[in-house]
Amino acid sequence: MLNLALAVMVFTAGVGILQMELGAFGPDIGYTGSPNGATLAYAFHAAFLYAGYLVTCRIFNRRPAGPGAPQGLPGELSQANASLTAAQSVRSFQKLAYLSAGLQIAILLTVMYGLGAIDVLMLRMGRGDFRVSFGRLGPVAYLLRDFLSPTLGALVAAVYVLRKRTDFESRALLGLNLGIVSACAFLWGYRTSAVYYLIPSFLLLFPVLDWKRALLFIASASILIVLSQAYLGEVGMEESAVSMMDRATVGSGNSAWKIWDIYQNNEEFPPYWPTLTACLGNNIASGLGLSARGEDRWFYQNYPALATWVVKDYALGLNAQTSNVSTTSFGGGVIALGSPGYLLFSLFSGVVAALNRVCLERKFLRRKLSATAAAANFFTAATLPFVNSGDFATILGVWILINGSFTYVVCRLLIRWSGVEQQQGDERRVSPEAARSAPVQDLT
Repeated sequence: MLNLALAVMVFTAGVGILQMELGAFGPDIGYTGSPNGATLAYAFHAAFLYAGYLVTCRIFNRRPAGPGAPQGLPGELSQANASLTAAQSVRSFQKLAYLSAGLQIAILLTVMYGLGAIDVLMLRMGRGDFRVSFGRLGPVAYLLRDFLSPTLGALVAAVYVLRKRTDFESRALLGLNLGIVSACAFLWGYRTSAVYYLIPSFLLLFPVLDWKRALLFIASASILIVLSQAYLGEVGMEESAVSMMDRATVGSGNSAWKIWDIYQNNEEFPPYWPTLTACLGNNIASGLGLSARGEDRWFYQNYPALATWVVKDYALGLNAQTSNVSTTSFGGGVIALGSPGYLLFSLFSGVVAALNRVCLERKFLRRKLSATAAAANFFTAATLPFVNSGDFATILGVWILINGSFTYVVCRLLIRWSGVEQQQGDERRVSPEAARSAPVQDLT
C-alpha cells in the first residue's frame, strides 16, 4: 500500500509535467506550457528517488512489497509470537475501538462547531477561508487533522490486524472508526482529504496489493474524491471528475514545470536555505526574530510561501496561505541546488520513504502498537508532504515532534485503558535478534 501511495504521487506529477510540455494550461501559473525539458529532468528525479528507496530498503534487509509477496506474519514470527488469543482479544479490541470512536466523535464535534467547519459543510464559507481562520487555534486544528484523528484510526487498524478475526462486530467497529476519520478529514474541504487521511490505516489493513486490488483502490478513491469535489464545489459529477483529473496531474506538475522553466532561462531564485527557520515553527521563529508572518520577508523564510511567490511571478499582495502550490521535491531541489544538484533532493526523498517503511515494519513486528500507528501516520503527515514539496520543515519541523509525541501518549493511554497492553505482556515476545533474522512481512 505504501508503494502504491508513493507511486501515485510521483507518477501523477510526472504526467502533469508532460502535459505542460504538450501545451496544457497550468492553473497555478495562469498560462499554457511549452517544451522545456522538464519531463526528462523529472524522469531523472523519479529514478533517483526510487534508487534511494530501493537501496535503503536493501540495506535494512527489507524487500519492497509486490504481487506475490507473502501475506501475514512470517512463519518464524507466527510461531514465536502469535496474535492475541481470541478469549483475550475480543474484549480488549472492542474497548479500544469504543474508546477511539468516542474520542473521534469528540474531535468531529470540535472541528464542526468549535472551529466552524459546519459553515463549510453547509456551504456558507469557502474552504480556503476556513483553513486560515483559526488564529491561535491553528496548532490545535493541525494536531486534530494531521495527527490525532488519523493515528487513532491506524491504532485501531493495527490491533484489528493482530487479532486476525473477522466477526461482524469487529468489522463494524473498525468501519465506524475509519468512517469517522474520513468524515473529520472531509470537513476540511480538501479534494482528497476523505481518502488521504485513511492511508495510515490502509497501510496496516492492506499491506500487500496485487494489481487487481490496486486498481480497485484507485477506482474507489477516485469515486469518493469526485463525490467530495462535486458537493463542496457545487458542480456536476462530470465537471467534478474532469477537475479531479486536472488537479491530480496538471495541478500537481505545473508549478514544478514553471520552476524548471525559470531555471532554464537562467533566472535567479530566492535563497532556499533561510526557509529552514520554519522548522522551528512560525511562533518560535517569530519570537526569535527569524520570521514574521504577513511581512514580505516571510516569503523568504517559509518554503510554501516562497515557492508560491516564485510560481506566481512575485505578485504583490499575494496571500500564500490560501493559494500555495505543489512543487514536488523535484521543484524544491531545483530552487535549492539547481541542476544536477536537485537529484540530491530526489535521492533523499527516497531514503526518507524507505526509512519510514522500515520503522513501520519493525514496530509492527515487535508489537509496538502506539509506535506502529505513529509511524503509519508519519507517512501522510511528513513523508508524502516532503515528496510533494521538498520542504524540510515537513519532516524536521518542531510541530512534528510535539504533535507526534502528544498523539503517541494518547495512543499509549488508550492501549493501557483497553487492556491490550496487559495482554501483549502475556504473549511470548520475539527477541530483537529473531525479529531481525526472520523473513520480513511486507507491510507496505
